Amino acid sequence: MLHLDKHVKPENNTDDWIRGLSRVLKFTDQKLRPGLRATLSCKVADNEPTLFLPPELATLQPDILSYLHALGAANNITLTEDRREIDIQPMTERRSNRPSDLALGVSLLLRQTGLPGPAHCLSKPHVLRPDNPQIPLPKLINMAAHVQPSSKKVVFVPNRFLTGNFSEQAQPMTGYACRVITQEEQITISYFHSPDFHAMGYISNDQFVIHVFLAGGPIS
Repeated sequence: MLHLDKHVKPENNTDDWIRGLSRVLKFTDQKLRPGLRATLSCKVADNEPTLFLPPELATLQPDILSYLHALGAANNITLTEDRREIDIQPMTERRSNRPSDLALGVSLLLRQTGLPGPAHCLSKPHVLRPDNPQIPLPKLINMAAHVQPSSKKVVFVPNRFLTGNFSEQAQPMTGYACRVITQEEQITISYFHSPDFHAMGYISNDQFVIHVFLAGGPIS
């Protein structure tokens, strides 16, 4: 949470990333009803996108395969059957005692932007406690997109733990914060933006939930 009384409202907001993401989500079906679903992976090489399809897709879900062929033909997307073998160990066996640089960077990010209290670290266990409310990510994105133009903002230099996720020369980051008040709830949400880094979060009782977007932006 940013200190809302210490920052002025932005006069001109040129950041369309979060609002563009919100518009994309509105075109997706978020209703909980039966539907065709398949897990795909993708790769972009030399500005040419490729979709890797599960080997069993033609047998189990031929309708999805037909749709993907039409999608690929209309958008110059290559479809490839995924025969790659990836050995993935359980995350609990791969974790070390030291948090990752990304986790440390996000923790310091909250300190840089004014979240009060001691140093912030991962919850133990690393889950949202049952008595703390959870905001679905699509709803959080739409909320952030709606309130961002009227949010308080602060511009600062990203900390050293996060600069490894940027280009060689880190660019300034902008933090936004707003208290959303409805008839049902009051929520303080934050949104962090730079050309190479996007994250958003909210206060849930005694925990702070933050989502970091690890992909996106121009193909180049």
